[in-house]
Amino acid sequence: MAFWWVNHKRSWKAETGRGALWSPLTKSDKTSYRAYSNMALARSGDVVFSFANGKIGHVGVVDAEATFAPKPDYATDAPWANDGWMLPVTFTALASPINPRDHLDVIERYRPESHSPIRANGHGTMNYLSAISDDFGNALLRIASLDVNRLAVSSGENTILEDLDDINKDSVAAATLRLQLSNARIGQGLFRKRVLAMEPACRVTGVTAATLLIASHIKPWRESTNAERLDGANGLMLAPHADLLFDRHLISFTDDGRLIISKRLDIAVLEGWHIANSAISASFHPRQKAYLAVHRAQLA
Repeated sequence: MAFWWVNHKRSWKAETGRGALWSPLTKSDKTSYRAYSNMALARSGDVVFSFANGKIGHVGVVDAEATFAPKPDYATDAPWANDGWMLPVTFTALASPINPRDHLDVIERYRPESHSPIRANGHGTMNYLSAISDDFGNALLRIASLDVNRLAVSSGENTILEDLDDINKDSVAAATLRLQLSNARIGQGLFRKRVLAMEPACRVTGVTAATLLIASHIKPWRESTNAERLDGANGLMLAPHADLLFDRHLISFTDDGRLIISKRLDIAVLEGWHIANSAISASFHPRQKAYLAVHRAQLA
């Protein structure tokens, strides 16, 4: 387990709320930047301290290694390339945020000599994701009165027991992969975060309240490999009624985001649910288009 410190600005609410960090792959001049390349070094189980507005307000645990992801909606105006790193992290809000200026003795003792995320006076630096020592990380955990083993909590439900049972019986897959697949099957955990990084809103309704949306697989679970089952490009965030129609191949989407409606769908359903076209009509990422082609092929 390693410790990391992330300095947010305007992105802190979106990133801690969605449970994922995002950065460009390189600086605008295509040169490497340690605060970005660190994204690829974080591993499952690592601890991340979230610093924003002068305080550490959240502490998280890395869910899995970083993957490539397009620039999120909250960074649209930022002068960065469209592709970058997405690091899934399960964050917990601190009841009492840590103000580094109240603990300058700890800052002075443990802050890194180079590439530090925090200055000696307790103010943050321009770095995004920075590595900090085990001693520094553990000192911050003590200040926050946190037990690192209780930070990450997995969720689940009992509606798809057959697939979950198959996952648990897979003696080839490692325990970590089996957990990730189980969570993905119920639209939670790593898969959900990867989908949210690419699709922050329901394409049908325009709803952006993530807690009210379902992470739905585009290519059906039974037809997907384990890698495809965890691929964020193989998912859409949909309102419950839209998810039901999409899952039953009664609606789909063109590559440029227009809604396709099956001839089998009763017009009364469309009228009752006020479905006419996509509330969000924007082109999909090339990786998503490959999955959508499979989904459209099953639309009648």
